[in-house]
Amino acid sequence: MHLTYLNKLAVLRIAVDLVKADGRIHGGEVGILSSLRERFELSQDDLDRIHYITLQQAVSSLKELDSYSAEAVLGILSEVMCVDNDIDYDENILFTSVYMSLNPQTRDWCNVVSSSGVMDETSLKQILYLESSPNAEVHRLFDNEYDKLLVTKSLNDLGLEFFYLPDVLRGEQKKRELLDEAMRYLVPAGITREAARLSEVNSDGFFYFLLSRYKIDVSTLGTSSFLLLKIRDSYSLDDDNNLSKGVDFFVVDMRENVKERIYSFISKFDNHSEEISYEGCYKILYDYMSRAIKKVNRIVLDDRYEFCLMEQDMARITFESSPQARSFYLLLLRYGAAGVSQKLFEQALNYLGGIPDDGPFSMEEFMVSLRKEASEVARLVYNAVVIYSAVSSKEASGRKFLGYIESMFRNRSSLKNYINKGFADSGALADPERYCVSFDSESKSYGIAADIASFRVCSDLSREVGMLSSSDLWRRLL
Repeated sequence: MHLTYLNKLAVLRIAVDLVKADGRIHGGEVGILSSLRERFELSQDDLDRIHYITLQQAVSSLKELDSYSAEAVLGILSEVMCVDNDIDYDENILFTSVYMSLNPQTRDWCNVVSSSGVMDETSLKQILYLESSPNAEVHRLFDNEYDKLLVTKSLNDLGLEFFYLPDVLRGEQKKRELLDEAMRYLVPAGITREAARLSEVNSDGFFYFLLSRYKIDVSTLGTSSFLLLKIRDSYSLDDDNNLSKGVDFFVVDMRENVKERIYSFISKFDNHSEEISYEGCYKILYDYMSRAIKKVNRIVLDDRYEFCLMEQDMARITFESSPQARSFYLLLLRYGAAGVSQKLFEQALNYLGGIPDDGPFSMEEFMVSLRKEASEVARLVYNAVVIYSAVSSKEASGRKFLGYIESMFRNRSSLKNYINKGFADSGALADPERYCVSFDSESKSYGIAADIASFRVCSDLSREVGMLSSSDLWRRLL
């Protein structure tokens, strides 16, 4: 795969857009972006430059790649999209638009267009057909009621409403009269001119009016007959470092092979949109099926406080940034359903920050003072030190050790992602989400749904295990 510097920036820009598309950042997504940056040998300054690139510019930069390089890029982007195993509509439409615009088999008739300053009335889930002059092939397709029904239903199944102006213009008499009458109340027509009636509307006039409203330059389209679909609202930095709002659109050329191109889009989009419920009886069914294939595992902590799966020959669940991740998890587990608030973590950081880095320091005396203080902050710091000293190989004797505790508190959001990824990647838990760390946006606190009774400990990797709540470690906590 041969990529220029600009190509690499374009790939990373699209990858970042895919990660942000669903409004959630997954630990695995951050990892793959870091891996991609290292693979492309890009600096922090290079990363900053991607925010000046629009989606249209990124796609345009990659459109002329040779087939091998284009397919390699699409493979990278596909991996980015699928890393969190949760593909929603926003990710799907963005990926489909980029995929078809870059795929050697479809890129000649698909493209991405970015416009700036577009009004918010642009519909996100409405695909429309536009033409500056009548396209006989398109009209033959949609004048056939059966073909039109199939296409419309297929698009509706994807969650897309199809807007075809000729259908509106020749619609049922009652609907046309209603639209004409509604115009008088919904659209300001000026003092000296009455609102236009539906009979006065023509395709080419609407074509240029809509494109001007969407601020799309006709000359950038390369076609006068096409499907237009809003991908998303977008933001990029201009030369003055001001944030500029825009809209990205997907364009499918309809000048020939109309039916094939429509169904090519539908099949590609639908390829990523298959989904079934994960609620109610479906969730119960999944749990039952998991138990039926022996995927119900008990989590056991070994003598090094590694998380192991008892029914999987004590296979370990691995967490990135361990032992901080394991220590953070056990700390949250100690606080049960109430969890630990964001505010308490910040207070603890301030508390630790007030301890001088130099001068005499005794960890034993420090821990005694924490026990005597008996405040929520002191209790949190005390428990964190006890847990981290048990999990980590670091010697808990000096002020430097408290730096590890501070780091754990400060990086709690990242640790949450690492922990949740570890449970998800284990592939051996019937309901991994029960063990995951969550953040309650109302109470602003981190917590774990799983009860302490779900965890056990053993000292020698044998099958003889005891309850974590009865362990020596747990008895030492406040």
